[in-house]
Amino acid sequence: MLWYEIAFLVVYACLTVALITMKALNMGNRKRGVVKTITAVSFAVAGLLGCIKTGGGNFVIACIGLFFAAIGDVLLIFMDDRRWFVGGVLSFSMASLVLSVFSVVQYGFVWWSVIVFAVFAVANVLCQKFNVYSFGRNVVYLNIYTVLVAVCGSLGLTLIFQGTAQLPTFLFGMGCFMYYVSDIFLGLYLFKFRNRIVDAINSLLYFPGMVLIAFSMIV
Repeated sequence: MLWYEIAFLVVYACLTVALITMKALNMGNRKRGVVKTITAVSFAVAGLLGCIKTGGGNFVIACIGLFFAAIGDVLLIFMDDRRWFVGGVLSFSMASLVLSVFSVVQYGFVWWSVIVFAVFAVANVLCQKFNVYSFGRNVVYLNIYTVLVAVCGSLGLTLIFQGTAQLPTFLFGMGCFMYYVSDIFLGLYLFKFRNRIVDAINSLLYFPGMVLIAFSMIV
């Protein structure tokens, strides 16, 4: 790994820690929004540089997925307006779909990811049925998104085990799975607890997960 890549990771880690701290201390939305935007743009740019470094090819797909995720991050800063919230959900839905397509195209399909997805999907249905959480009037958008991010997380989990001998495969799989788990915490924050620590945990998982996806194209 080159010195400027290490420097980037240090700066990115500082941004992530700053954002988590701001959430935990319930600091102003405007300040958090600025830091979140910079962090999101950072992982998208890292993905672009990784794509260029590898010569493009299938990695263009992963790069597009990261850009959709970054756009979703920016849109959700204004989630108090339902139009921005829905836009963010749709952007993250596209990110999940595109990253899943890249996973299959680049690393292949593992049959038991279907079993993992089924477990995730059933858990989501049961949680809504027994009122663990409710998506309210956004039920259609959010259930579509939940299905797509669960596919991404399922593929990621299988790659973690499949790619232990290959660092890029492992990093991409871990990144996708962390993205999925972070979404669980985001859902719990938005629709159940409204606890700033839960929101901070979401960022603790999500932003490192995104940079792992980006660096799977660099290492």
